[in-house]
Amino acid sequence: MPELPEVERARRRLEQLAKGKRIKKVLANEDTIVYSGVTHAGFATACEGKIVKAVKRKGKNFYLVLSEKTTPIFHFGMSGTAIVKGEAGPIYRAPRAKTEPCIWPPKYAKAVLTFADAETGEEVGDWAFCDARRLGRIKLIEAEVPEEVPPLSTLGADPFLDMPSVEVLAAALIKRHAPIKAVLLDQNGPLCGIGNWMVDEILYQARLHPSHPSSALTLEEVTTLHHHIRDVTVVACAVNADAAQFPSHWLFSFRWGKGKKEKDFILPSGEKTAIKFVTVGGRTSAVIEAVQKLPKGVVQKTKAAVKKGKGKRKAKEESEEEGEEEDEEENEEKNGDESERGEEKVTREKATSPYFDERVKLDDRAMAEALPLSPSFKLPLDLSPTKPRASTRASRSRAV
Repeated sequence: MPELPEVERARRRLEQLAKGKRIKKVLANEDTIVYSGVTHAGFATACEGKIVKAVKRKGKNFYLVLSEKTTPIFHFGMSGTAIVKGEAGPIYRAPRAKTEPCIWPPKYAKAVLTFADAETGEEVGDWAFCDARRLGRIKLIEAEVPEEVPPLSTLGADPFLDMPSVEVLAAALIKRHAPIKAVLLDQNGPLCGIGNWMVDEILYQARLHPSHPSSALTLEEVTTLHHHIRDVTVVACAVNADAAQFPSHWLFSFRWGKGKKEKDFILPSGEKTAIKFVTVGGRTSAVIEAVQKLPKGVVQKTKAAVKKGKGKRKAKEESEEEGEEEDEEENEEKNGDESERGEEKVTREKATSPYFDERVKLDDRAMAEALPLSPSFKLPLDLSPTKPRASTRASRSRAV
């Protein structure tokens, strides 16, 4: 599923192509599932002739700020992608299907926008939103400030654009009794944009088990978690979501082996260990139990064993999907604590941490110095996290 870094990559690329340009024409293919709250014809009519003032993103949503108050919003869902004419489609972890740059419109295109110079009318490029599995969404909202109306207004804080302070994050997490993984995946919770691979990486780096109750986190644990949320997000966006450039000590390259032969994972200490896959909040989670330990009094309840007789093909499909096919769409579209009703059930003993009674104000700069970014990683100067650019990403995702 495209997560925050992949969506940011798509946003950057679209911004490079479209900012300041006029939408000369729109080819919108009928799809009553992908187009949400608007017809394909209505979408095309609303967008044609408008000038693109900016391309923005919040969480896994990216949207065009037009010369009028109409705002088209895109969400890749589980398998959506964006393609620029003449360019190969983006790759998410590994290519799943060939994209032929010479074939236009591309297969499974739902909306194709042609951009032209606002003054001369000369065409400058074409962009397509594609979704083979129809799990993405295209929406249209009418608002002076799109961030103040749903779906954008109901999302949590974006950890790349507007990361809350440690104190604010701690206050939000203590109110939630669900496993920390479920809370971080809740797009309407404290944060938005974080998906399954990101939260597995963040929790491994923070040495927290995904089933750790959110309300039981100590202030020290929240401080460490805050740092690694920011670290993983900034590093992934700085390399334009290119997994080949992710730090070698990350879990990312090793977490995709569910159902296959176990791979050895090397801890920073040099010790070899194995990756265990558990289900938390309805999602498959890669855990290094050697360092990610549950606190005392918390019990991990696992699912019942899978019944025998399952076909090889079915087993293979489930292995490849790695549990990421669960209906994230519902969790993202609803406000509240739906994620607390996941299949993962924990037994808590004195879950509320006494550390939160002490309102210690932390200085973000001091914290950053105490917890530096990933070793031997230097952030490119032209990709400051406070001024993101454009991104792209292919594969699986679900809609808000």
